[in-house]
Amino acid sequence: MSEEAVSTPQTQVEKDQQWRDEVYQGDVPQFTGRALVTGLLLGWLMALSNLYVGLKSGWGLGVEITAIVLGFAIWKAIEGMRLTKKPLTMLENNIIMTSAVAPSYVTSGGLVSAIPAIWMLDPTFHIAWWQLGIWMMVILFLGLTVSIPIKRQMVNSGELAFPAVVPAAETLRSMYSKGAEAVQKASSLAVAAVIGVFTKVAVERAWVPPLLTFSKATIGGISFPKLTLFFETSWIFIGFGAFIGKRVGVTMLVGMLLNFGVLAPWMIHKGEIRHDPPQLRSEQLLEFPLTIPAGAEMTFTLTEAEDTPELSNTDGALSLVSRGWQDTVTYASMEELVAALNAGKDVTSGSEESLLLFSIAEIGNKVGMEKHRPIPFLPFELDRPVMDRVPQLRVDAPGMTHYEAMITQAGPGGELDAAAMLGFEPGSEDLKTVGGYRQIVAWTMWPGVGMMVVAGLLAFAFQWRTIGGAFKVFLQSLKRDKKAAAGSDDPIGDIEVPMGWFVIGFLFFGLLAIIVMNWLFAIPVWMGIIAVILSFFLAIVSVRASGETGISPIGAMGKVTQLTFGVLHPGSMKTNLMTANVTAGAAGAAGDMMNQFKVGHMVGAKPRLQLLAQVFGILMALAVVPVFFIMVPDASAIGTQELPAPAAIVWAGVAKLLSQGLGSLPPTAVKALFIAGLFGAAVTILEKVYPKSKQWWWLPSPAGMGIAMTVPALYSLSMFIGAMLALVLGKVAKKTNDMYTIPVASGFIAGESLTGVFFAILAALGG
Repeated sequence: MSEEAVSTPQTQVEKDQQWRDEVYQGDVPQFTGRALVTGLLLGWLMALSNLYVGLKSGWGLGVEITAIVLGFAIWKAIEGMRLTKKPLTMLENNIIMTSAVAPSYVTSGGLVSAIPAIWMLDPTFHIAWWQLGIWMMVILFLGLTVSIPIKRQMVNSGELAFPAVVPAAETLRSMYSKGAEAVQKASSLAVAAVIGVFTKVAVERAWVPPLLTFSKATIGGISFPKLTLFFETSWIFIGFGAFIGKRVGVTMLVGMLLNFGVLAPWMIHKGEIRHDPPQLRSEQLLEFPLTIPAGAEMTFTLTEAEDTPELSNTDGALSLVSRGWQDTVTYASMEELVAALNAGKDVTSGSEESLLLFSIAEIGNKVGMEKHRPIPFLPFELDRPVMDRVPQLRVDAPGMTHYEAMITQAGPGGELDAAAMLGFEPGSEDLKTVGGYRQIVAWTMWPGVGMMVVAGLLAFAFQWRTIGGAFKVFLQSLKRDKKAAAGSDDPIGDIEVPMGWFVIGFLFFGLLAIIVMNWLFAIPVWMGIIAVILSFFLAIVSVRASGETGISPIGAMGKVTQLTFGVLHPGSMKTNLMTANVTAGAAGAAGDMMNQFKVGHMVGAKPRLQLLAQVFGILMALAVVPVFFIMVPDASAIGTQELPAPAAIVWAGVAKLLSQGLGSLPPTAVKALFIAGLFGAAVTILEKVYPKSKQWWWLPSPAGMGIAMTVPALYSLSMFIGAMLALVLGKVAKKTNDMYTIPVASGFIAGESLTGVFFAILAALGG
């Protein structure tokens, strides 16, 4: 062969023909029943794991390698028991991986971000599980269709590296060339999963303490536990740390110390981080008209720390507040009673009436049971309680929100105890402590959000060549299909996904998305159209970026949409969140499908069958939605130390900021937001100008720092430990690290998170 012939680049048609001749394995079983069922079951389990981890950390885990290892191990065991004579083929395992990935990434459809965020902003928002299932399905199928027209240019051309999934393809190949090694990896994963299960069971059964801390240690007079400075008896985030690398691991530790060791105590002392006022609630449903006799009296004791933040370290300032009735008074309604109490009528304690505020809150009261159909179009019924909204009397001390404070019902007891007449339990008390996860993150989320959003959007803007290349790819795909239609040779036209599937699918699911947005969230049709168009273009950009760098900028795609609709529809947080949900969810699904196409291309799979496997995987993802509702029955379950939902905190924060403006934030939080944003921009610019800086382990990662400011301190500490363990193992025993770190870390996460889901369901069902 001449030198000229060697140097002449291949045309795309020649590349496709060579792939068909040398790589494609059309005669090997691929889309079999056993492969699909195995993949869907594994996918459902790993989706639950990702849901649990996502609500805790805001991040999701790639499950390709885990699915490959488990699929191989399961069918190797079945073959060993002589229950089948046909070994699982490599392409069947590829279908297991492809069908498993789709349900496991349902979290990108909004279950750990937009949906919890809308509850954070509006706790009264209600959506049925089947309605949410339809919403998830539409978003994911919309993204799936976007991958079709750009697949051949992005994958077949070989110009993109797809660094995130090439290791999965190499693992798949090695499984069928080094069988003993594959069994060792699967065994280590199983052992780690069992350890994870037993750890969670031991914690839930109180055999071991869930949290370890130095309870007497303080920072600025605030004890470690109140600053969430714990070590958790858990393997999940230690396993997670093994994936994030040294730089992000160190950043998580630095971010934790800065956030919970410096900023939180400082802002508590300044009065910027406050707690809710101490409050007592009536335990009775009051009936009106209500008569309070002459001589009746009630007394409340208010205690607040003075010199140090904690009441345990000081006697505190004590106030005694009494209310009395000199004459018999009859109140016709709750509103009249509350107005009289707050107006200071019949107050015996003089000037201290301003320390208390009485109010009315509506609570649910069960009045019976009724039958209902959870799925309207299926003829089966379940029992559910009939709830009535009734008023409840409450009293709090609104001025006591800085240092620790307590309200106590102090009598006087007897027949003329007005507090008892109004339903307050004798001796009842409510202590509000400083710190705590929710109270700290209500302030620290703003610098965290500022850093992540600015860095993410700036990094996205720096990829302008990638953006241009993405649209060039789309236009080239259209030209190629026109040539194919005109009769030019296409060596793989019969196995690739036809462009017609894209046209029909995108039009159908795009129209359906517009209808569902209007139906569930009252988003105007014209805004729904813009959201669908944006999702198409931004999904293409996201796929291109993922193919080049291995990182899918789903968060940045969502923020672009939030900024867009912040201008188009200012003031509507629901529109802001849910249109961004469409964009980010579609981008995630498109990138996911493209990753699977890349693995399939490397091992010789049929793209049409891979797409079909993902279709079944998305349908299986719907089975995750009811579990989500069991784990998160209402807004009170999220934003807690158990389920902090940091991704939702960021989404809700951006929506609130765009809706209400900077004036709605404390002045110190605004300053911190701008400083953190500038820091995120500076690091991103440095990485662009001097790419080698990405290798500096001491240079903070904006994403890692932002996450450390929105998750409990104990998660950051565990991730740092996991990252350091993987680093040390990689240096002292590289072969062992390469062989076992990923399977063991995956086993820890899968075993403990699935057990956590089980206990969450058990608790929700009253077990």
